[in-house]
Amino acid sequence: MTLFLLIASSYLLLLVCLFALQEKLIFHPTLLQQDERFTFSVPFEEHWVESHKATLNVLRFITPNPKGKILYFHGNAGSLAEWGEVVKDFNSFPYELWIYDYRGFGKSTGTVTDELSLHRDAEAIYRYMVKHGENQEIIFYGRSLGTGIASKLALKFPPALLILETPYFSFEDLAQQLYPFVPSFLVKYKLRTDQVLPQLSIPIHLLHGMQDELIPFSSSERLSELGRHITLHRFQTATHNTVSHQASYHLLLKQLFNRPPSQ
Repeated sequence: MTLFLLIASSYLLLLVCLFALQEKLIFHPTLLQQDERFTFSVPFEEHWVESHKATLNVLRFITPNPKGKILYFHGNAGSLAEWGEVVKDFNSFPYELWIYDYRGFGKSTGTVTDELSLHRDAEAIYRYMVKHGENQEIIFYGRSLGTGIASKLALKFPPALLILETPYFSFEDLAQQLYPFVPSFLVKYKLRTDQVLPQLSIPIHLLHGMQDELIPFSSSERLSELGRHITLHRFQTATHNTVSHQASYHLLLKQLFNRPPSQ
């Protein structure tokens, strides 16, 4: 009985710690000084967006005569100093690229304390972006953590396309796979992509490496079964961080971004 109580109390203590520290387990930001100067090979502007007691740092990469905008939602680590480099994958297309740091990342102030703050910030960024420039086609591109945020925003402000690279079925589902001993009700960040995608009527493209070691490829397989408007693109040898290294990835981007409007 004493051994059972010891095991039970240790398990409960572990759960309490996981609940209290889950932001540290999920988010791994790189902090930047406010006077940090970004250097990229493509012309850009730096913007600041106020959102619920936080100030979010945003980069707008300039494209001559753009036909649209891409709003990019990055992964759970790093900062715009690294993530801004994704512009190299998009700068040959006639779209501006907008990308921002989540609160507590890079130069963005504030702290992520719940899922609602992520969605509120995404909406603030979207509203700010549409006020700058002409009324053009908008595409959402989410990667890893950002896929759930991009999907939820698409429910309120449907883009022309929703592109999700290495998406999870839901964040709650991913947490259960990584930590099967943790009850789902303790996971504060649900990010129910599986509930959102069936409600959308826009074209959705899922990009996933079949060798993904972090978010199982089966996550995208399950998501692709939720509607005929969802297309799964498989990258046979790609891992979680190497989808964009594949030649087939860049061919796919050409198809998506050079397509005629409304397709």
